[in-house]
Formats: sequence, C-alpha cells, structure tokens
Amino acid sequence: FYTRWLVFPSILGFIVFCFQLSSKDLDNWLLIPYSAVVIIWACFMLVFWRQKSSTLAYRWGVLDFETEETDRPQFRGKYVYDESSGEIQKKYSL
Repeated sequence: FYTRWLVFPSILGFIVFCFQLSSKDLDNWLLIPYSAVVIIWACFMLVFWRQKSSTLAYRWGVLDFETEETDRPQFRGKYVYDESSGEIQKKYSL
C-alpha cells in the first residue's frame, strides 16, 4: 500500500530534482508547489490508510481486538512487586 502511494511524490520529486540540476540552483521556485503537493499527498495518504486499515481489520476479524496476554500453563517463575509501577508482575528466570 505505502510503496504504491510513494510512486507519485517520488516521480514528482525526481522532476523537481532534474530542474534543480539544470538550473544549478538549490532554491528552485518549484520547491514551493512541490512542498504543498507533498503536504496534501500526506493528508490523503493518511486518510486512505485509515480506511484500508479498517477494511483489513474487519476482513481479518480483529476490528475491536484488544491486546491481552494470557499466561502459558508452562509458566515457571515468580510474581514480584514492581515498585515503579506498583503492580505485581511476572519475573522470568533465565
């Protein structure tokens, strides 16, 4: 998804770069419209990525998935009090 979306600004950026090389001036006037196009492109890409992400989450069945780890039955270790968080956490022995 992201790679395909990068084609447009990369081609446009290459064109601006070629104009910079031909004029031998790094402060080319094309940089201002190019910057505006990249800003607009980034906004659109973000909106379409959110839509694609929601579609994929629905298709994969993880739309409202919350990350919650469960303990394995083979867990061998100690539960210790963590002073920084104030919670009891698992301590695995190496």
